[in-house]
Amino acid sequence: HPAHAPVDLSAFIGRADDLATGLALLDANRLVTLIGPGGTGKTRLSVEIASRASRAFRDGAYFVGLAGTTDPDSVPNAILDALDAPEADGGATPIDCVCAHLEDRSTLLIIDNCEQVLDAAPFLQRILEASPGSKILATSRAPLGVRGEHEVAVAPLDPASDGLELFTVRAQAVKPSFTVDDANRNEVRAIVERLDGLPLAIELAAARVRMMSPASIATTLDPMTLSRSGSVRRDGEVTLQDTIRWSFELLPDAEQQLLIRLGVFPTGADLDRIIGVVEPTHDLGLDPIVGLSALVEHSLLVADETSGELRFRMLETIREFASRELALSPDAEMVRTRHTAAYCALAEEAEPHLTGPDAQEWMVRLGIENANLQAAFSHAIASGSAEAAQRIVAAAWRFWQVRGHLGEAMRAAEAALALDGASDPVHARALDAAGSIAYWTGDVSTTRRYYGEAVEFRRSHDITEGLAEALFNLSFPVNDLEGRDAAMPILSEAAELYAAEGDRLGTAKVTLSIGRAWLADDPQLAMRYADEAAQAYEEVGHTTWAAWARSLQAGAAHALGDHRRSMELLQGSLAVFVDADDLSGIAVTSAGIAENARRLGDDEMALYMVGAIGALQDETGIGVRTVLEATLIEFSDPEAVASLPFELQEAHARGRDAGRDEWIASALAWQEPR
Repeated sequence: HPAHAPVDLSAFIGRADDLATGLALLDANRLVTLIGPGGTGKTRLSVEIASRASRAFRDGAYFVGLAGTTDPDSVPNAILDALDAPEADGGATPIDCVCAHLEDRSTLLIIDNCEQVLDAAPFLQRILEASPGSKILATSRAPLGVRGEHEVAVAPLDPASDGLELFTVRAQAVKPSFTVDDANRNEVRAIVERLDGLPLAIELAAARVRMMSPASIATTLDPMTLSRSGSVRRDGEVTLQDTIRWSFELLPDAEQQLLIRLGVFPTGADLDRIIGVVEPTHDLGLDPIVGLSALVEHSLLVADETSGELRFRMLETIREFASRELALSPDAEMVRTRHTAAYCALAEEAEPHLTGPDAQEWMVRLGIENANLQAAFSHAIASGSAEAAQRIVAAAWRFWQVRGHLGEAMRAAEAALALDGASDPVHARALDAAGSIAYWTGDVSTTRRYYGEAVEFRRSHDITEGLAEALFNLSFPVNDLEGRDAAMPILSEAAELYAAEGDRLGTAKVTLSIGRAWLADDPQLAMRYADEAAQAYEEVGHTTWAAWARSLQAGAAHALGDHRRSMELLQGSLAVFVDADDLSGIAVTSAGIAENARRLGDDEMALYMVGAIGALQDETGIGVRTVLEATLIEFSDPEAVASLPFELQEAHARGRDAGRDEWIASALAWQEPR
């Protein structure tokens, strides 16, 4: 089953011809688009095709849902999130990172709901050009217009066969005793025909069998009956939208309002968020479980555990209906404001975890909620809420950075900071965030400006909270632009503030930075600072920061000529970074392992690691910043590699071709040759 794809527990019904056509076209071509109007079952068909074809793709199949996405430029980020691809570095754009990640892979991408972002089609063309072993299966209401695209027209179901079977199976799900017999066969077939064989419309009608007979359903779906309520087209055709409205209008008023308010969630939500935003008990007098269950039973809502937790979402066509109804509702602004507050709170809840031992878990959680987070931020900007917009930027920036959304993050930070009215502490934190985003884009001067403003704003407004961290941040661009002598007083002040606050982790961070500043001139002093920081991190169980401190110790040991000790420290740090899935740490420690292997007489291992790191850099855009990079730099030049003896060229090639698990295992198991 494709990763991140919705799991439908019901059987796949019919579509034998479409399934065979899709599989054959995907086997022979690299871009296949399933085209049809909303409600024809394109998503379900795409997942079924991908599930059956996925064995042909060495690196698996991934589902990229674009429901709720309207900005074409955000499509590469959605693909990165679905691939769970590593963060970008060195100014690489999201589409560059996607292409680098997939370059040597054999992957199937299922891109769902492309009709909202047809201008993103050139991105798909770039992916196919960059990754010869990959293919794309798209769903859309219109062709993508990309060279090499092969279209499959997804037609309605045959009312006499597949449509009849779908109605029967879905009806039995809500009423197990239901059967199609001679007494009701004509009514059921009339329902399916009247609904043009559209699967979603058929499911909505079948869900009513619990309370209505097929004859009653057929009567209420009659074009003349619908036309009297104004919910049918003039030509008398019963459209999908008519069917959705028909199903909606059969709901009690409280359940109607619940469905409308759920339209605020672009990709669904968990129960806690729904209760907080919709407030069904207080506002609607409706038990949330009862109300949500009723909408699920009527096929207007899907209960989904694909992400590992129970979430409620709508199929895109129904969500569009609910969203339009919400826009017309007098409660729209209230619901959107609550939605913004809820996801602002979620981002702030996640923030302290994003640098902790459970960072990966929280990154995944925010990835699932990213569309809701974007919608919350967009509403904050549109409504002029500086407080909410700057709170979201301050809390979410690290998630955006790790996910490679740096361009969007910088635009978001600038838009939020342009609004007036945020409280002073929130504005200060937003300045911190803007400086940090600029740092990861490699823009040192912008980093210096925002970090400097963050410090000065706190001083001028007597804000002590966060001043130590702001000074610590400022020391980095100051050191880069002005040198250690300018940075040391800033670090000293940060250390004093951290100590006064009793912040041991903050004190350890400053200690580590001071050690790094002294490494070139006094490695023995740097060693002492690094060991002190490492012990402080280890005492509180912060293993990742301790690994960075041990890596600095390894640099000092190398500078002192103790390459064996340096190698031991790096192997220990590498093991920690592997457990944390920290690719930057993996790259840095691996460069040091290559350097030490060379110094200890194992040139073959050194070149093997250089090849592996080069492949990792090409894939992710990660830059390696370490004092132990001489070997890596020297043999990053293809001409330098070509001048080596054959066995070392071969070692370099083996490193580039090795899987990540393979070369990491080799690095961890390396021992000095006899």
